[in-house]
Amino acid sequence: MNVLVYSGSGTATESVNNCLYTLRRLLFPNYAVSPVTSDALLNEPWASTCALLVIPGGVDSDYCSALNGAGNRLVSQFVHEGGAYLGFSAGGYYGSERCEFEVGKEFEVVGDRELAFFPGICRGAAFKGFIKNSQEGAKATELRVEGMARNNEAAGTFRCYYNGGGVFVSADKYAEQGVEVLARFTEDIAVDSGTGKAAVVYCKVNKGSAILSSPHLEFVPANLDTNARIDRSKILDRLLLDDEKRENFLKACLKKLCIKMEPNESAILTPSLIHVSSLIPSDAQILKDSWREIITLKGEEEYIQDTNDLFHLVKYSTEPPGNLIEPLPGARNEIGGKSQTDVSQHDPSGVVTRILVRVNDQPAYQETPFFDHNLFYSSLHGYQFTSRLSAERFGKYLMMSTVYYLRPAPKAVKSYGEGYSDVPVRLKWPNDIYVEDPSKLGQNSFVKVGGILVQCSGDGKQYYLAVDALNIRLAADGQPCLQLFTQEKLLARILVVFEELYIHFCENGWTQYFEDMYYKHWLHSNQIITLETLPSAPRARVLGITRDWALLRTEELDEEGGPTGKIHDLQPDGNRFDFFRGLVTKKT
Repeated sequence: MNVLVYSGSGTATESVNNCLYTLRRLLFPNYAVSPVTSDALLNEPWASTCALLVIPGGVDSDYCSALNGAGNRLVSQFVHEGGAYLGFSAGGYYGSERCEFEVGKEFEVVGDRELAFFPGICRGAAFKGFIKNSQEGAKATELRVEGMARNNEAAGTFRCYYNGGGVFVSADKYAEQGVEVLARFTEDIAVDSGTGKAAVVYCKVNKGSAILSSPHLEFVPANLDTNARIDRSKILDRLLLDDEKRENFLKACLKKLCIKMEPNESAILTPSLIHVSSLIPSDAQILKDSWREIITLKGEEEYIQDTNDLFHLVKYSTEPPGNLIEPLPGARNEIGGKSQTDVSQHDPSGVVTRILVRVNDQPAYQETPFFDHNLFYSSLHGYQFTSRLSAERFGKYLMMSTVYYLRPAPKAVKSYGEGYSDVPVRLKWPNDIYVEDPSKLGQNSFVKVGGILVQCSGDGKQYYLAVDALNIRLAADGQPCLQLFTQEKLLARILVVFEELYIHFCENGWTQYFEDMYYKHWLHSNQIITLETLPSAPRARVLGITRDWALLRTEELDEEGGPTGKIHDLQPDGNRFDFFRGLVTKKT
């Protein structure tokens, strides 16, 4: 399942990064924590695979501009039907029925909000000193834990980072509507807070729930931006002293939202070296030389900085590989260990990504376990001439490449090893890979675990295809006796199966064998759908895919569900197939 952190218009980069950093660490390995844009919330079927939507700090009015109407209806439906919402600072204002911010001042924002998970007013700023688009008004505010969030680990008082959040006015009076105060401010408030000075509230929303927080519970003190125009040392020491309490309280909040966490915190996964190598080693140096304009020097070390990530170009060394994979600064190398390294200028995971350009050789086997580069490159000598297909030889089936590349995935999974043949892998047109939800076996419930994206380039005679990708953590909970999939072994199985199918294709072309294999695993046999892309949005029955262009072939139905004889062939480009709702809609 996914945890989605909103990163659209108006979000503060520092808050987004801290959300990603904190939640990835706390929720590994049960959830994939990813940023999500407003376009994705509006246009992608995200809700079916999402456990928690997080709205970070930023500018609440910008969230309204992006999501009011259709976006908020989708978010509200997601929560009402059992999903969870977590809002920090601006996300707290946004999840309330009414926002009142800096009333009568230059940056006044006043208005009703559509989500209304908290059925009252969020009024702020709770403390004086707020400066728009600045961290100069930030402080370490003290909270007192209340209600169900109070337990042996999250109790008493603690300080956490605050910058512009509000107070949930008279939150206690909404108790009969499912509102529970989880934490209160202990200090005097600069606005009328009604009774209680509620800083963090829990709201029961039909089958789902929401937690709205005025302070930034997601902020890790070690990640505070040391380049900001404020002496963070004035608040940093206070935050560091209470950081464990802050984290325990955040864990209690996540548990209250029914988010699953491991009993003991796992160490952060620190990435190993990225090895850049080539069949001809000197070509790797040519590639590195092409990066000159984006490489920056810090002393004698080379770095590449982009919007979110920092890459360190490690110097080539003849030392043993072990010296190149020491734990990275900023990572938690021991369970429960705390790091105070500033990571705000790096990627949200809190570590620098290291790249080693192999200009003299390929990586040794022990440097990249399960993948032998020497064997891989040596095999290319014999394969490179057969892997380049001429347009004439591939013919019209070039357009079938995405469907073709779907074939190996189910067979590779089921032939991964003894006991894996029962893993319920399915294919969704045109390019998605699903697995039956292990917690709901037999209930026709599926979870997306991957998709096949094929990029094609060529000069009219030779065509080159680049293909990805598959989530390897499929069906782990449903098959407790099986070992988890590994990237290297599963990729190897996919390539082996692909080669078998490719040889068959070269010898026989597109045959019934391929169609039978595809239909054996796909989700749509005789499915009844609504074609919203056509006038009057008729219902239709899925017949299959066409043998020339892999279009989705459907037959229109009459009002009684009988066939009309009208055939509609749908292209994957321009159409979106929502399998779970039985809709084909226009892609925007």
